[in-house]
Amino acid sequence: SLIPETTIFVIKRSTILPRVAQLAEKLHQMAECDIRMPSCINIISGPSCTSDIELIKVVGVHGSLNAIYVVIEDR
Repeated sequence: SLIPETTIFVIKRSTILPRVAQLAEKLHQMAECDIRMPSCINIISGPSCTSDIELIKVVGVHGSLNAIYVVIEDR
């Protein structure tokens, strides 16, 4: 797999939204104003983890095993 075991996210505090619905609204406004959209949008809330039908937990299937978030104060 080309997915790293640990992913480090560097995020400006001013860009963090409390809910996915607010992100959808922001993207909708960008589209209405003909603002160029990002070529790729990923909504990541934490490290990858899933369970199959037998409820066996598997970590790292769809993404990194670990996620590190570095929040930068920009205001």
